[in-house]
Amino acid sequence: MNDAEIRHALAGVEAEMGGALGVRASRLDGSDLLAWRDDERAPAASTIKVFLLVALLERVAAGEASLDDEVVLGRDDQVTGSGVLKALQTGRTY
Repeated sequence: MNDAEIRHALAGVEAEMGGALGVRASRLDGSDLLAWRDDERAPAASTIKVFLLVALLERVAAGEASLDDEVVLGRDDQVTGSGVLKALQTGRTY
């Protein structure tokens, strides 16, 4: 598929599902960048948790963080779809 065909397919998926997709992909060497609505903000679905956990474990392995570290929950951390975070008190350390 070429770039135009991929963009047409993405538009078709959006129309069929009634939503909006955001895609940013490239080959591992950085070539052949495909960007579709990649500059639009969107809530992170649960799958983002996997990538966040990997990033955290990489920081722990590098000695840059500890699994015992605590963070302060801010108001901006509580967004639509943020699950349990919506039930927690902002300004507290967790």
